[in-house]
Amino acid sequence: MHFLLLVQASSAKLRVAVIGAGASGLPAIKCCLDDGLEPVCFERSADIGGLWNYENCIKEGDGHASVMKSTVINTSKEMMCYSDFPAPAEYPNYMHNKRVVQYMRLYAEHFNLLPHIRFDTEVIVSLYLICNTTNAFIIVSLTDCPTNAAGDHGRPRFFGFRQ
Repeated sequence: MHFLLLVQASSAKLRVAVIGAGASGLPAIKCCLDDGLEPVCFERSADIGGLWNYENCIKEGDGHASVMKSTVINTSKEMMCYSDFPAPAEYPNYMHNKRVVQYMRLYAEHFNLLPHIRFDTEVIVSLYLICNTTNAFIIVSLTDCPTNAAGDHGRPRFFGFRQ
C-alpha cells in the first residue's frame, strides 16, 4: 500500500490531502473521516478506481496506468475486499475489472467518500514544510519512502528527504 498524505494544521479540523482515488486512496479517505480529519482527495481522472478503471484512450508517456480490458483479479473477492466492507455475495469469486470498480463505487457510496474527491485534478508538484505555524504541512506516510499513490504503475515518483 503506497500513498502520500499531507496534513495541514489549522485551528479547525486537520485537512489531509490524499492523492489518488484508487484502491489505496479510498480507504485513506475513510480512515481520515473515522479519525475526525478533513480529507481532500485529488483524482486526476473523472472517476474512482485508479488502474482498475480501464481506459482505452491511453496516450504513450502520459503516466496513466490501466488494466487491460480483459483483466480479472487473481485474488478471490474475500481476500481482496476491504475488511469493513465485504464484496457482495452475488459478485463472482474472481472479479472482472469492471466489477472491481463497481465494488469500489459501492464502498465509496456506503461511506460517503465521493464528496471528498476532487475529480479531474492532477497533482503536479507536492511541496511540504515542517514548521510550527498554523499553516504547516506535515507528511504522514505508510511507507519508509513516501510515494504518490497515483503513479506507481505509470510513472513512479519518489520524494527525497533533507536532514
